[in-house]
Order: sequence, then structure tokens, then C-alpha cells
Amino acid sequence: MSEQYEVRVAAGSLRSPSPEALGLGLSGVRVRATGTFDTETWQSHGIAYEVDIESRASEDELAALLQRVDDVAEIPRAMRAGAPVARRARL
Repeated sequence: MSEQYEVRVAAGSLRSPSPEALGLGLSGVRVRATGTFDTETWQSHGIAYEVDIESRASEDELAALLQRVDDVAEIPRAMRAGAPVARRARL
């Protein structure tokens, strides 16, 4: 049995280099991530994400920016490598 889940990212930052440093004016960015997992084993079937960008930049410039972010973004890189999960609690 599979279950679908969705995560919405409300805010974030683009660094190294920033869109402004590249001369790209971004007026909005929305990221939507979805995925499924086995409800018996809790094993993920994978995660996919969509990025909507509002900008005056060309499609080629935005594609290059997305590739750069994909290359340096810590969360997608860690997840692709198979990140361990640890819980910390302050009781």
C-alpha cells in the first residue's frame, strides 16, 4: 500500500551566487515537493519537486540558475545521497 505526501516550501534562500549577483531579477519562487511511501515499510518511493519562478530573466538564464541551485543545495544533495535521520528532543 502506498501513501502520497506533499511538502510546500514557503520561504528559502538562494546563495552561491545569489540571483542578484548574476543579474537575475526574481519577483517570486514557489517550490512544491511530492512523493509516495510504502505504509507498511515506510520506505520512500522517491520525491519530485517543481519550481515556479517569476522573473524577467530568459528561460536559458533561469535553467542555468536552477541547475546551479540543484548542484549546491544541501537538502536535495543530502537526500539523493541517502541521508540518515536523527531526532533530538529537549524535554
